[in-house]
Amino acid sequence: MAPHSVTNSQIDKDPFIKNLIHQIPSFVINHAPLVHLHTQEPFWPASHESHLRNTTLIGQKTAELNLDQPRSTPILENNIAPTPNSPFHILTHPAVNHEECFMTARVDVRSGPRLHPWLVSESGKPDSDGRSAISPATLILVDKSELTGVPNTLDAFWFFFHSFNLGPTVAKIHFGNHIADWEHCMIRFVDGQPRAVHLSSHADGFAYTYECLQKSGLRPVIYSAYGSHAMYPKPGSHDYSPIKLLGPIDRTDRGPLWDPSLNYRAFQHFPSPAKDKFRAINEKLDGEFVACLQFRG
Repeated sequence: MAPHSVTNSQIDKDPFIKNLIHQIPSFVINHAPLVHLHTQEPFWPASHESHLRNTTLIGQKTAELNLDQPRSTPILENNIAPTPNSPFHILTHPAVNHEECFMTARVDVRSGPRLHPWLVSESGKPDSDGRSAISPATLILVDKSELTGVPNTLDAFWFFFHSFNLGPTVAKIHFGNHIADWEHCMIRFVDGQPRAVHLSSHADGFAYTYECLQKSGLRPVIYSAYGSHAMYPKPGSHDYSPIKLLGPIDRTDRGPLWDPSLNYRAFQHFPSPAKDKFRAINEKLDGEFVACLQFRG
């Protein structure tokens, strides 16, 4: 059985698909966030392709996809390996595209994540212009006009990817490490004007008015925490424990500046009742990555 792909032409036939966005509004790019990574960050922005090369899939439903191979076999070297032009295609295969399947590292990284070059690679570290060469941000636009009852409401989610999340140490106990770490900054626009910002952190995050955030020109300036990459509106220490002074603390500073508008993929998301579908704004450039967004594992 071949993998199933989803194309823009297919999604456009869905009766619940409304308000198609064919071009990224200029106000979304003009107000894109600027992200300060931590000066001593050990796990920089990562390549999605590299992540697949260093992980494997566990929990396939059928034998049609032969993943009964040693744990060390990477996702991209199975019996239906995708073409170089479509490295994410395997994630659409029904044998793996379900809630019981998950990605895990090819080798056990728990005892020493800093010892694995793919986790600590600096290839995704932003250059002097703020561009991450191998880690494009993922921009997802969601029209919220009907859900909010406010016409011309658009949420712009900027997602950032790291291959490893470093958990905290509390009372000499370390916990919370995991591979694959997504964080986001969402900016809500009404009539093309920024109104609010949500910054993700750990299980959820916090919402802010656009006006209260630091800015460089029109662009919000935000901070990514050391190791956990949780997003915050200012540098310093951030106690996110339910019991203050006793729990874990995130730390942010004015480290390397990441400008996601210099390298990104762009999509539109259609929430229920459109069955959580994604559509590439430019299918030729970004269509292959839809498989990654719709992976249910």
